[in-house]
Amino acid sequence: MAKHVVAMVDEIPLGERKIVELDGRSIDVFNVQGTFYALRNHFLI
Repeated sequence: MAKHVVAMVDEIPLGERKIVELDGRSIDVFNVQGTFYALRNHFLI
């Protein structure tokens, strides 16, 4: 699994998220009690 730097830790406060574009994909990065999680955004049309 590849690792990518998408933000500095202080850019995503506790309980917040940041949406980033990575390799042509929209990714949500969440800060849940100091642990970061990333999920791909995709919509059903």
